[in-house]
Amino acid sequence: MFVIGVEANPKLISVIEKTREINDGLFEILHRAYATSGNTITFHEASEMWGGSSYSNHPLVSEDGETHEITTASLSDILADYKIDGKVQLIADIEGQEIDLITDEYDTLSSHCELLIIELHDDLVRPDMETIREQLRTDFEHVDSIERTHVYYNKNV
Repeated sequence: MFVIGVEANPKLISVIEKTREINDGLFEILHRAYATSGNTITFHEASEMWGGSSYSNHPLVSEDGETHEITTASLSDILADYKIDGKVQLIADIEGQEIDLITDEYDTLSSHCELLIIELHDDLVRPDMETIREQLRTDFEHVDSIERTHVYYNKNV
């Protein structure tokens, strides 16, 4: 099994690296932000060290927080860069970008992702949120949820 952790928040990279070191972790850490287009995004820090978003109006974002330009990567980019052609299990907590993941990379999700654990930010709801949920139900079975975090199992992979 090959594990890749993708983190946008620059303040968390050293924490993740230290955790990997302490636990003899065998995973790759990519300092990237999720996006399907463009080369960088502006990451807005939250008032707490661990939070932030590419959306300046996200409820977690602090008005006086720092901003950082972060290189982006899509799921398709990561699969191609690491030559991953088979099944993947994906945990996505990407502060509002999960909607873009579902809408922009649905074909990749449906053909590669056997298990999807995703935090859906209904407080950042888009007018087409129900359509997005319906799209997920096409190929994925909703297995469980706790508050905003949902577990989906791919019925076809």
